[in-house]
Amino acid sequence: MTTSSDHVAKLIASPKYQELVQKRNRINNTFFLIMLLVYAGFIFLVAFAPGLMEQPIGNMTMSIGVALGTLVLISASIMIIVYTIVCNKTIDPLLAEVLKEVQ
Repeated sequence: MTTSSDHVAKLIASPKYQELVQKRNRINNTFFLIMLLVYAGFIFLVAFAPGLMEQPIGNMTMSIGVALGTLVLISASIMIIVYTIVCNKTIDPLLAEVLKEVQ
């Protein structure tokens, strides 16, 4: 085995690395499912409730569909910010421990 292969084998065998992979997958899947529900909900409304989506909001000229579409975009931006914060607090420290352990 080469030194690089030794490092990879040691990394994969590390319990901290396994924990890192599990946490990262759990976080990624959670955020994916939340965003999927938001987007799929919007598309569902567009497809099956077009009358609702075209109604204006109060006396304004903006429709409910445009407002909800804007909220989908805003929610995506918020999800990016929250994802970054969560990863910085949970994944990055664990990654630093794994790298320290392997070296």
